[in-house]
Amino acid sequence: MESTTTASNSKRYRLNGKNYATRSTMMQAEMYSIGCLALVKKEVVTNLAEENIKLYVLTMKHLDEEHIAIVNSKFGSDKEGEGLELWELFKNKYASNEAHHQMRALGEFIDLKFKETKDFVKEIQSGISNIGA
Repeated sequence: MESTTTASNSKRYRLNGKNYATRSTMMQAEMYSIGCLALVKKEVVTNLAEENIKLYVLTMKHLDEEHIAIVNSKFGSDKEGEGLELWELFKNKYASNEAHHQMRALGEFIDLKFKETKDFVKEIQSGISNIGA
């Protein structure tokens, strides 16, 4: 039963070209759990080489065949284990995508909290503008 759950979770996180925004969020949670999120956030890292390899392995485990082919074409064996560079390869490919920005803006819009009417109205207007942008 556990292997079925693991397989379905692995498939759920697999980058497929349409799910960068949600996958990015889930992967950051995974990075936090294995201790390499600081590397992606460009914070001070005590064991750079180890965290870079952890990030590389985690990222590679959650790629579909198309994205593995991209890694093979962009990375040679000399860059094997470069987790941050691998993470940024797909971030640069998809984060600049308009749909990604709209999904992120929608997520922020959904999470708005009412504090004061004047501020809330401004946040709503800004959120709507960001979603439509």
